[in-house]
Amino acid sequence: MLATMSRIAHTLGAATLAATLLGTTGSAAKGTKKQARSFLKQFAKGADNAGLKLTKKAAAKSPHSYRVFVEATPFQNAFYTDEGSLYAPASTTSTWKTGASTVSIVEPFIGVSLRTKRWGKVKPTASQQDYFDRLAKLSDKQVNKLARHLTRKTELVRYTLDSDGSGTVDATDRKSTASAASKATDDFAMLRFVYGTELVDGVPKAKTQSSTLATGIALPLDETDDDAAKAVPVFSYRLSERFLQFDLNNDGDTEDVLLFGDSDSSGSLNATEATAVFKTGLSKTPDLTDNLDVDGRFKAGDGTSSLLERVKAANDKFDTNAAKLFIRSGIVRVSVSVTIEYKSKKRKAWVRQTLQGSADFRNSLLRLLGMQK
Repeated sequence: MLATMSRIAHTLGAATLAATLLGTTGSAAKGTKKQARSFLKQFAKGADNAGLKLTKKAAAKSPHSYRVFVEATPFQNAFYTDEGSLYAPASTTSTWKTGASTVSIVEPFIGVSLRTKRWGKVKPTASQQDYFDRLAKLSDKQVNKLARHLTRKTELVRYTLDSDGSGTVDATDRKSTASAASKATDDFAMLRFVYGTELVDGVPKAKTQSSTLATGIALPLDETDDDAAKAVPVFSYRLSERFLQFDLNNDGDTEDVLLFGDSDSSGSLNATEATAVFKTGLSKTPDLTDNLDVDGRFKAGDGTSSLLERVKAANDKFDTNAAKLFIRSGIVRVSVSVTIEYKSKKRKAWVRQTLQGSADFRNSLLRLLGMQK
C-alpha cells in the first residue's frame, strides 16, 4: 500500500495557520524538504515558549504546580505554548479524542492570584469571568509586571496524524480531506490545531484554529503495508528524573534522563523497542502514561509495582490522573522523525528521506520552576 512509486510528498507552509499547498510537482523536490524542515523548526520553537503554571491541588511530597504536556503519544503531541494572541483554553473548550476517550483540559482561570511582587495578598480568582474582570482593571504597566504564567497567554497546540478525528491513527486517515489534498493519497497529513480563548468586547470566548502542515508522510502501520521500513514513532520522549525529583527507573538516584521505551538504556530505540512503542496506532497506545510497561526500566525493583503505583505511593494525595500529569511534567525533550517522499528531477526517481528534529523544553520548565527568568 505504501509502495515507493505510488505517491508524491508535498508539504504545507508551517509558518502561518493558513493551509497553503505547494504548487506543481516540478518544485516538489526542493519545496518538500524546505517546508518539512520549516515544520520541524516551528515545532522546536514552540518549546521555548512552553508551559502553563497552575495552582497546587494537593500538598504532596513532590508535586509540580505547572503543566506543559496534555498528551504525549507516538503520533500525537499536545502542549501549552505562547505563540499568538489567544489566552489558554478553558475546561469547557471542545477538544479531541484519543482512543475512545475525549481529552479534558484543566481549568486555567480558577485559583489564580493576579499580583506583582509589590502587591500584598490577593484572593484567588473564582471563575473565568472573574479572572478577566480583574485583568481588565489592571493598567498595562501592572499587566507587564505580572509573572508570565499569571497572564495565561498560553495556547494549547496539538500536532497530530489523526486526520479524521476518530481518536486513532489508521488507514482511514490516508483517505481524509487533508491527506488527499495532494497526490500523496496513500500517505498521512500532519495537522496542527490551536485551542485558546479570545476576548470579544471583554467577553471570553473559545476559539480553535487549524491548519495542515505537511502531506505525503510515509507511515507503515502494519505488516500488510508494502514497505520494508520498520515502524518508528513520529514523536519520542525523554523524561528527567531531576526535574521530577523522582526515581523513575528505581535505580537509587534521581539523576537520569530516560528515553521512553529504551529498555536497554542504549540511548536510542532498537527495532524491538520501537515496535513496542509504536504498536499499531493510537487505539493501543493512547499516551505514554497509559503504556508505561513497554519500558522495562519503569517496573524495576520488586518487578510488580508499576510506575504509576510508585508515584501514587510517594504522593498520597494523588489519584491516577494526577500521577499521569506528574510523569508527563518530566518530559524535557521531544524528538521528531518524519519520513517524506518526492520525485527528484535530478535523479529522475522517487526519493524517500527521513527528516529529524527535536524540541528542548528544559528552559521552559526552569522558568516555570522559578529557576530562571
